Amino acid sequence: DLTSNIVNVALDLGNIHLIHVSSIAAVGEAKPGKLIDENCRWVYKKSDSDYSITKFEAEREVWRGIHEGLKAVIVNPSVILGYDERNQGSMAFLDQVKNGLRFYTPGANGFVDVNDVANCMISLYEKRIHSERFIISSGNHSFQKLLETIANKMNTKAPSILVSKWMMKMAVMFIQLFNKKHPLNRHTISAAFKTSEYSNKKILDVVPTNFITLETSVENMLNKKIN
Repeated sequence: DLTSNIVNVALDLGNIHLIHVSSIAAVGEAKPGKLIDENCRWVYKKSDSDYSITKFEAEREVWRGIHEGLKAVIVNPSVILGYDERNQGSMAFLDQVKNGLRFYTPGANGFVDVNDVANCMISLYEKRIHSERFIISSGNHSFQKLLETIANKMNTKAPSILVSKWMMKMAVMFIQLFNKKHPLNRHTISAAFKTSEYSNKKILDVVPTNFITLETSVENMLNKKIN
């Protein structure tokens, strides 16, 4: 395991301050009506994605290193918005809207600009914070809001049809018949219909940050894509 090896090397070398990038996928659920924070414990479920499981297991290795004396801090970014020349990750939303995406799902999630993630990590390192984990998220937005923001910045029509879960499940069944590796699967469907809202209070208490807005993040992604 890569994380395990990194932790072991850091322990052997000594005087290492490790910043481990995990994900909100490794953070547990909150009680109804509450925001998800760093104290929410991840509990394994059969419905968990491989991504979520591997992120959680990697965190366990870092905590193991911390218990053995390693100076380390864990960050759990929400959905990262940033330019990717391969058009992967959040960049896929741009192409979907540009190509005339008509549907949206009722879910919501936390979002954060890639520059804010990097700056928070640098600040945590400079402050020599360790033996802690921090959710890094600028705000919680519905997927409809995200897609509408992208459409407005592109001067195109926003998705306007709320899709039902059974329709999406049927689409996945059809797609999987022809492409088993397609990113649309039962895990991504579940996430698209789920409302997960995160607290950023802990990181703001330690690293006061003026988070980049959703609108500015989308605009920066579009500008880099055009240029």
